[in-house]
Amino acid sequence: EEMYKTFNMGVGFCVIAPKDQASQIKSIFKKHKIASQEIGKITSKKGVTVNSIKIA
Repeated sequence: EEMYKTFNMGVGFCVIAPKDQASQIKSIFKKHKIASQEIGKITSKKGVTVNSIKIA
């Protein structure tokens, strides 16, 4: 739990964007040969949860 609060756990760069823009962003990354993946979502729930661990 402390590691998730302190370090980015291997994530080098994050893009936060509306869900309806995800495929366009993925296409741009693919065009420029940048590996990418969706790693999370924003919800109406309070707090931050990573791999079922509530960290904030």
